[in-house]
Amino acid sequence: MSSGDGATVTVFVAVSPADAFAVFTEEVDRRWRHGPRYRVGSRRPGRLAFSPGVGGRLTETVDLRSGPRTFVVGTITAWSRPSAPRSSGAA
Repeated sequence: MSSGDGATVTVFVAVSPADAFAVFTEEVDRRWRHGPRYRVGSRRPGRLAFSPGVGGRLTETVDLRSGPRTFVVGTITAWSRPSAPRSSGAA
C-alpha cells in the first residue's frame, strides 16, 4: 500500500454513535465480506480484528496448516470513540 492510498465510507444508521462505533470496531469480522477478493487469507478461514487506537492495526488471523498466522491489513491513523455511553438495549 502506498502512502497515498486510503478509503472513506459514510453510513447513516438509527443507533447512537457509541453503539455504531462499538459494532463497527468490535464486530468487524461479522460484517466484512468473506472470500478471496475481500480477505488476505483468501479461501482459508480467518478472523478480522482491530487493535484500537491511533497506531493500532486491522489484522486478519488465518488458520494455516502450520498454525495461525496474523497479517496486518491496515494501520489506524484516526480513532475517535464517541464520548456518550452505550445504551443498555433496554426500552
